[in-house]
Amino acid sequence: MVTEAVEMIDAGRPKASPDCQGEDGADNPGRLICRNIKVGDRRTTMRLEPLYWTCLEEIARLEAVDLAVLLGAVYRKKAPRASLTAAARGFVVAYYRALARGRGHFPGG
Repeated sequence: MVTEAVEMIDAGRPKASPDCQGEDGADNPGRLICRNIKVGDRRTTMRLEPLYWTCLEEIARLEAVDLAVLLGAVYRKKAPRASLTAAARGFVVAYYRALARGRGHFPGG
């Protein structure tokens, strides 16, 4: 389990400039991937490493919510001056940390 997690981290570590690229990031897993998302009534762009997008999609699937719903909850809970991207990264770490400690699932909004 730990080895798999370390390999995932290594795969997501930036290896080149943080230029945005397409949806899959297949040509360089360390580059940031831009996605246009809708949070509430507004549209925004998030730039995250492929590993974070994979984790967010997995969490949404585990919690049986749409990715937009999940990111909307993250947006509502973030610190006022924090970016959604930074809040999403923190949420991913906090979610898996809670699961590792046996605290269950996302509280949902």
